[in-house]
Amino acid sequence: MAFKMRTTRPEAGNKYYITRANGGYSYAIKGSPTDSKCDVLSNCVGYAYGRFNEIGNWGYCKYLSPVNAERFMEYNNTGIPVGQVPKLGACMVWQGGATKKGSDGVGHVAIVEKVISPTEIITSESGWGSRNPFWNATRKKGNGNWGAGAGYKFLGFIYNPAVKDDDTVDNDPMAGYGYGKTNSPLVNYTKISPNKTSPRNHVIDTVTIHCVVGQCSVEALGNIFAPTSKQASSNYGIGPDGRIGMYVEEKDRSWCSSNGANDNRAITIEVASDTTSPYKVTDAAFNSLIKLLADICKRNNIKSLKWKADKNLIGHPEE
Repeated sequence: MAFKMRTTRPEAGNKYYITRANGGYSYAIKGSPTDSKCDVLSNCVGYAYGRFNEIGNWGYCKYLSPVNAERFMEYNNTGIPVGQVPKLGACMVWQGGATKKGSDGVGHVAIVEKVISPTEIITSESGWGSRNPFWNATRKKGNGNWGAGAGYKFLGFIYNPAVKDDDTVDNDPMAGYGYGKTNSPLVNYTKISPNKTSPRNHVIDTVTIHCVVGQCSVEALGNIFAPTSKQASSNYGIGPDGRIGMYVEEKDRSWCSSNGANDNRAITIEVASDTTSPYKVTDAAFNSLIKLLADICKRNNIKSLKWKADKNLIGHPEE
């Protein structure tokens, strides 16, 4: 079987992600906030339960039980093999808190979409309360917790019976773009900042633009981002003369928007500007910005960008 990665949110009408009450296959509860297209989202349980069965294309939800995430292992009543080695299509299970009573956390589940190595994978996920009903993430084994926070404990993988050990990914859209495989050829100056997180953990699917509030050159901006005490950076910067600087490679997350989730998925750009409202930029800087945006979108397969002058929507390109 040729395994097909899921790198986009479930399509409207996909019954694996719709409750039975609304004509779907899923026994999971509705997500929160409830997605208008697939009502088990946003919820890690509803997503993982649907995705695990969608991979097998059974025509119904044959495997797993949509209980609290941390109890997926013990409700594996069909005896599917489990283990600690990542495999395609497997369901990852984390316990939340010290008990499994639900009062100290209900855990998390995710689906393995690509195995890069025994210690690095790409997953597809959702989450209760998330304004974004779907995302991909790169997870590293690290101390054995696969990138989860201190309040979580990794329990293991539930292996998907529809996927064989020798199956391979035949539609890997992340092989050439989306995770910062390349940087812009338009760069005129490079000074890599130590203020970054390497690598980013989300596919690149948006751009965040910010005014410097100062008509500083790309060299001056590089000096601003150089000290570790500054705790700030951006992927790119544009000076008043239109020259483009790079301070954090696209494969890495910059520290730009004060929103870690956004910076993991966005290419961030600082543009030299006036110091007072309306923070005007030069024609040269604006023209370079347009060219840089077109280049970023082309290399990362971003189909379109929509301008949103609302800071509350940072990190939510789907809204």
